[in-house]
Amino acid sequence: MAITMILSERYRLIRLIGEGGFGRTFQATDEQRLDTPCVIKQFLPQQSGSAALEKATELFKQEAFRLRDLGKHSHIPDLLVFF
Repeated sequence: MAITMILSERYRLIRLIGEGGFGRTFQATDEQRLDTPCVIKQFLPQQSGSAALEKATELFKQEAFRLRDLGKHSHIPDLLVFF
């Protein structure tokens, strides 16, 4: 699926990689870093109700922090930004 969208005036989405319980994952480039390849994970929870949404939001944040804490590893992408 080809996509033409720029997020935060920086990240150009290229294509949808996959979808899961938290949302969608896209291949992208960082236009402020010389078109460096990156991955964008869009938060689109499938749960309804405020308690379920709050829990899904917390789990998504925990996933971002775990990725950041893993540091540099050749098989794990670097966390550039969380928004």
